[in-house]
Amino acid sequence: MRDELKGHKAVFFGLPLDTRRRRLVCADIASRLRKGTASASQACFHHHCLNASKLTAVMRDDRLLAALSRADCLSADGMGIVWAARLLGIRVAERVTGIDLMTDLLAQFAQDGTRVFLLGARQGVLDQLQVILPARFPGLIIAGTHHGYEPDDEKLADCVAQTKPDALFVALPSPRKELFVDQ
Repeated sequence: MRDELKGHKAVFFGLPLDTRRRRLVCADIASRLRKGTASASQACFHHHCLNASKLTAVMRDDRLLAALSRADCLSADGMGIVWAARLLGIRVAERVTGIDLMTDLLAQFAQDGTRVFLLGARQGVLDQLQVILPARFPGLIIAGTHHGYEPDDEKLADCVAQTKPDALFVALPSPRKELFVDQ
């Protein structure tokens, strides 16, 4: 079960689990974004989080397994994943939750001038975030927002694309979130 992929990834139940600390994942994402926005080739960088609930869903959903397998970075979001990986001999540095990573990235993005899009949640929550986040992270540019209640993923993708953000944070339920990001 412990086949190494790269220096910071290990195969965990068929998935490429990233074993790094949050600060290193954050630095990598910010660096890749800076390089991507400075060049003409803007290949998307896909980050997902894995918790025990999602791992059990992967066992029943081939589409979810495929989407997570294609992620550039799959972090251990849950101590159950960290402990299971360690029991299998995989050295996971720490739990990397999506919200903690998002908070770190927002601070970095505010410094870098990275344009972000917030997708998901209720409209009232998004309205509050558009006030709270720039106050907490001076310089943060929110390129756009959209609630998560639109059933047509193509319409959502078009809405995001129209604002030309550098980064997209997705707060949709699983597995819709992972499938949306993958597509």
